Amino acid sequence: MCNKEEKDMAVAEKRLEELRAKISKITKNAPVLSGEDNMIELNENNSYHKVWFEEDSYKEK
Repeated sequence: MCNKEEKDMAVAEKRLEELRAKISKITKNAPVLSGEDNMIELNENNSYHKVWFEEDSYKEK
């Protein structure tokens, strides 16, 4: 008979598989914006992307 840790681990592994499947389902049709050098391209006019622009600490020299 399995002990509690083994049961908990089995439940956690099953839950992880379920979560990965849900993420794949959600993201499979999501467009990836790509720019130069295959980097993700952000749109400064998109409110979801704006935070990235406001908090960007990289300064081009």
